[in-house]
Amino acid sequence: MTAKESMNAQERAIRIELLRARAALERQALSQQIHVLGEDLRPGNLLRSVAPSGRSVGGLLTSALTLTRRYPLLLSGASTLLSSLGGRWVRLGALALTGWKLYSAATSQQRKKSEQVLVPVRRDSDG
Repeated sequence: MTAKESMNAQERAIRIELLRARAALERQALSQQIHVLGEDLRPGNLLRSVAPSGRSVGGLLTSALTLTRRYPLLLSGASTLLSSLGGRWVRLGALALTGWKLYSAATSQQRKKSEQVLVPVRRDSDG
């Protein structure tokens, strides 16, 4: 006799109800996540998440890179669009702009690291 056979009818009914409640909670959580994702993907919300606080080209590029990390499919679509639209100069310009932004981000991070270095102060023991 196995454990399932030894369960009486009341235990089976309780187990079935627990499984139904768990499935209902999982469906509700999935529905809520789909709703939140739908709100995040609305055009107005996408534009707000991309729009930089300042109106610089670098800020726009940084926001676009952040958005492509969150939604990798956008990067694929953008590269397809870029390759089909402009010619070689548009692609080279986009590549140069990306390289410049990565270089400026790396140098600013290096500068921040050098500012955080603590320099020991030498004190005279007489004074």
